[in-house]
Amino acid sequence: RQRAQSVDRKPAKLTKREVSLTPKRTFATSETNAVDDYFMQHASGAATRTSKRTLAKLRTVDGKGLPDPETVESILSNFKPSWTGLIKRRQAEIITFLFPKWLTYLRAGFNLLMYGVGSKRELLSRFRKERLAGENCIEVSGYQSTIGMRQILSAILTDILQLSDIPSVVAKQLDIITDFFSRPVASEAPLYLLIHNIDGRNLRTAKAQAVLARLATVPHIHLVASIDHVNLPILWSQTELSRFSWLWEDCSTLAPYVVEASFSNSPLLQQILNGRSYAVDSHLFPNDVDVAALTRLRHVMTSLTQNAREIYRLLAEFQLQAIEEAVQRRKISARGKKLKEADEPAVQGMPLEELYWRCRDAFLVNSEVTLRAQLTEFKDHKLVKFSKSPDGTELLKILMDKESLREFLQNKEAFG
Repeated sequence: RQRAQSVDRKPAKLTKREVSLTPKRTFATSETNAVDDYFMQHASGAATRTSKRTLAKLRTVDGKGLPDPETVESILSNFKPSWTGLIKRRQAEIITFLFPKWLTYLRAGFNLLMYGVGSKRELLSRFRKERLAGENCIEVSGYQSTIGMRQILSAILTDILQLSDIPSVVAKQLDIITDFFSRPVASEAPLYLLIHNIDGRNLRTAKAQAVLARLATVPHIHLVASIDHVNLPILWSQTELSRFSWLWEDCSTLAPYVVEASFSNSPLLQQILNGRSYAVDSHLFPNDVDVAALTRLRHVMTSLTQNAREIYRLLAEFQLQAIEEAVQRRKISARGKKLKEADEPAVQGMPLEELYWRCRDAFLVNSEVTLRAQLTEFKDHKLVKFSKSPDGTELLKILMDKESLREFLQNKEAFG
């Protein structure tokens, strides 16, 4: 019996050894070390250096090199894609064949949901102008982050029903709207609710969709909406789908999402959809500033933390104040000498130590090492220049003129 028991114990110990990860870890470590040793042996002894080849060096004086961002922006603005005619023909087909049917579908009790590739914003707006002129109509831009169900219900109560005493509770607002447009007298002036992107940021929630589904069941409220998110129908239950009574219409206009993209939080997405790969944002800034530098700064700011942005703003405030003080000293100079900005110690740059203490007082950094790490991104993109004064003090300077600095500090929304 003792032998039988000892034999029974061995498989249990063997099973534990089989599921052990120790041999696998040893093998992986040895394999990794072998790979590292190979590259270490064949690596050159010279230190790795960052290449100084930049896109700026491709630009030449005679115009044969890479054009500057302003020239690219001008070329793209005058460029007319070959598919422009196709988009216009596609929209004309939808207007000719579908517009007459849509009003019939709505009066029959159905609601319209437009899907397909391309922006449908212009299509819905044109349908409102051509087919719903003189009707009670509310056009909702669902792609805007400031538009929600409260704004939609408030617009119906104030603009359509013209009520002054509006309850603050959404459920009571919905009851008033439902009660009014359920009356037979409302058939003479029904409400047409046009929603651009019913899958917008604030409308894609379950609560918002439930409110819209209830509005869709009201006899004299008609919904016309567009959808672009392929997964939004998953949010609708069978009950909500039956309440919406959608008629799905393929409206692939193939038009770019220019307006919708302008409300996106992604600057890269806005550039791509507007046909600009790296062009400057000349529409955001006045003509008397360095648009290229501000555009570069804007793109860098979007990928940085809030502390890094505040550090750069402190540096910009110091430099702008130093420039303005230098200008005042130049004006009140006794002999009227014109001093160069480089002759002013404050204009040459902000001492790194002073920037550190200001950032520390503002709880932005806790050490000089952290400050240098935050400034690395600006240095790599040539937004900050490091230099030393004759006495060895390390200085920081933003490579922008006074007007560009003022535009940066005043237009905080454009820089995140």
